Amino acid sequence: MNVFIFTGLIISLIHNNMADERARKRIINGQDAQLFDVPSQVAIMKRLDTGYFDQWCGAVLVAWNKVVKLADEIDRYVNTSCIMSGWGYTNKTLWTKTNRLQKAITMIISNTYCKTFWPQFSEALDKKLFLCVYNKNGTSGQPNSICSGDSGGPLYCGPNKDILVGTAVGNESKCKGMLAQVFTNVATYKDWLADKL
Repeated sequence: MNVFIFTGLIISLIHNNMADERARKRIINGQDAQLFDVPSQVAIMKRLDTGYFDQWCGAVLVAWNKVVKLADEIDRYVNTSCIMSGWGYTNKTLWTKTNRLQKAITMIISNTYCKTFWPQFSEALDKKLFLCVYNKNGTSGQPNSICSGDSGGPLYCGPNKDILVGTAVGNESKCKGMLAQVFTNVATYKDWLADKL
């Protein structure tokens, strides 16, 4: 079976228990993900001269079977509950880190609404290269947000939260969740992936 790794940076891939706990980072206002909650989430790591590993960004393992199903299109998921996960910071101001993969509930918003947050991405949104999520109430009454280190992490939607709809691209620099977060729209790349897998 061919496996494709969707990510922002490809450095090296190792299982997360081999990484130095000090090098891991997480998601803002999320919660610990339990084993197998996000089965295709991995981390892209870089080996440092010290022998420790530094986590660069998240990634998603994608294949046509057994790993994760890709969305055909995103329109059916707009305004529905989705899960994002990542290895990024949990608090950008305090540079807080934990030792567990984080996940948070969010919602895909319309591209029209997303443009009010990110007008500079209007063309990419019109071409459906990107999609946006926003949950101002979050899971604890505070907005959820991806943050530094979450790039490449998955966005799952559908009744069982098992359909990969997007991979994390970015958000505002403070990671407060006050703006919509931007994800790659994987449905746009489905034909390209079919050719590669």
